[in-house]
Amino acid sequence: MPGSRASVFGEAEDFQAALSADGVAGLLVTSRGQFRARLTQLTLDGWRLATVEEEQPRIAFVAVPGAWSWFRFQLAKGRRRSGQGSRSGTAK
Repeated sequence: MPGSRASVFGEAEDFQAALSADGVAGLLVTSRGQFRARLTQLTLDGWRLATVEEEQPRIAFVAVPGAWSWFRFQLAKGRRRSGQGSRSGTAK
């Protein structure tokens, strides 16, 4: 079912929980300071797209589900921003 969601996070644990459906198994923030992240998710006919804007550097531990493809790319130089998309094997 098509849908979208936009979320803002001040805690790394909440951010990790929101990304767990996309295969993120763990998240380790690698610097001090206030954690802030913005997550936008879009779902269309078996396709899932997530884009993230983050303030703190971090390491993510990802376990991609078997029938999915996972992509990461940088959208803006100088700012930490990443996007990921996946498609399940059951979509038509």
